[in-house]
Amino acid sequence: MRGVPLAVCLMLAMPLPASADGVCRMLGQMIAGRAVASTDAMLCSSSQGQSGATAQHCRWPFSFRAPDARAAFDAVSADVAACLDSPAKTEEGEVNHPDTYDQRLFELPTGVISVALKDKGALQQTFVFLRVERSAP
Repeated sequence: MRGVPLAVCLMLAMPLPASADGVCRMLGQMIAGRAVASTDAMLCSSSQGQSGATAQHCRWPFSFRAPDARAAFDAVSADVAACLDSPAKTEEGEVNHPDTYDQRLFELPTGVISVALKDKGALQQTFVFLRVERSAP
């Protein structure tokens, strides 16, 4: 769904209230390496990198540069920081050619959590990504 506020996305994604608590539970699943189910509003999947590290990731599509996308990015970033009781460090990481990009990284002893906002002009969409990458075994 394009332009759907994150709170609505999370309500559709999980039978939990769209709150920091709901994000914390979802994040806990992802940190544990358990898949999060996709919904009409959110696409989630797992992947394994060349290093052997596994990742859980979810993305929410929005209309291109929609204010709701920035609001969702800010909300998820704040919720992840609250869940972890730790501030993010802002860093430009490797990116897959978005038109604009903003990212918050959270380092854990077991891996890295990333919340990213990416504008994709060719697709005329903006995406919010939540990625939990566990360290390689």
